[in-house]
Amino acid sequence: RITRNVCKNGAIVPNGLTDRQRDVLVAIKKFIADHGYPPTMREIGDRVGIGSTNGVNEHLQALTKKGWIEPRVPLVSRGLKLTAKAARYRTLARRGA
Repeated sequence: RITRNVCKNGAIVPNGLTDRQRDVLVAIKKFIADHGYPPTMREIGDRVGIGSTNGVNEHLQALTKKGWIEPRVPLVSRGLKLTAKAARYRTLARRGA
């Protein structure tokens, strides 16, 4: 069971994720739902407003450490895979968004 917290900005996030990590996770899940394959780091950055692929990579590493995504496949641009925990997580929209 995944517990949730309400953050200062009104986002409902699973415990242990920052607002930005939640945004990245939601962007990945939505992209996969819309397209049937995972996004590139650039596509993730475009969706959540991170201009640097290095910044996106830092969030992906944090999500990997926390068990939300599996480690990226090296040298594969669409090498993201959600874990079972992330697949079960029902994304909730930010309040007021």
